[in-house]
Amino acid sequence: MQDSALIEVVGADGSMWTVSGPNAGLEGVELALSPQGLIDEAPIKGVWQQSAFQEGATYLGHAIEPIDLILPFNIVSDSEDWEDIEQRFHAAWDEVRPSYIVVTAGGERRSLEVVKYESITTKNERDPRLLQWSIMTVTVRAPWPFWVGDTVVSEAKATTTTANLTVTVSNPTDRPMWLQWALSAPGRWTIPDFDWGVGELPNRKITTPTLSTGQDLTIDTNPMHEPYVAADGSNIAGRFGGVLFQHSVPPHTPPTDVPVGLAGGAGTSVVQCRMLESFKRPWGGRQ
Repeated sequence: MQDSALIEVVGADGSMWTVSGPNAGLEGVELALSPQGLIDEAPIKGVWQQSAFQEGATYLGHAIEPIDLILPFNIVSDSEDWEDIEQRFHAAWDEVRPSYIVVTAGGERRSLEVVKYESITTKNERDPRLLQWSIMTVTVRAPWPFWVGDTVVSEAKATTTTANLTVTVSNPTDRPMWLQWALSAPGRWTIPDFDWGVGELPNRKITTPTLSTGQDLTIDTNPMHEPYVAADGSNIAGRFGGVLFQHSVPPHTPPTDVPVGLAGGAGTSVVQCRMLESFKRPWGGRQ
């Protein structure tokens, strides 16, 4: 028989609650029956266009909505501290500060960041202090509706001022992956922005401006994030002349060596490629 998943809640206040699986209820809170949205994938809505006399419709794309979870919890005490447990668990949820649902299954640990979306409700037949039991239902929203796994790092070090290096990129997840890069200064780096065989830019690369000492550069290729940040706070983005990364790594991409170039380095330069894994659901999707 397969072991049950371990489900934990990390509260907005930093509190920890084991709500399902091994040691469930250790802190007095258990996940109750019929939670909604916990193992659903993010809501996807297709965008279609249809002209007046068109037969059928034309697919234009799709939108990914935030995911809402409705989670009932049993608040139970064997002694007379039900009220203390209930108050502390209630404080674990906030409409601004995030809480985290953490699921460990099959040797993998994934987390979903959530905030309180609706008022918390409590169900009880009589004063819960008498039975030391109640059901608290928490409705939360995950604005970014994907489960975050590990961050894998591939690193290469140069021993000369000019070097051709290699890092290993992979994406075993069921989601596109936007790479992050960390580049030491000084020097001028050339970073791959391949289309991974899904477009017409199989060899696209981006060369950074020449970095001065103290201008270690962080690159986030996700178009929703700040793309270029220099350690000294300078306007490094303006020196890229509007050039941005375009391509994510497709799902289930096997380990692939990609080239990184360096000119004018310090002889001790380092490049890191950071691969942040995210998944559609709390388990599965890995290949």
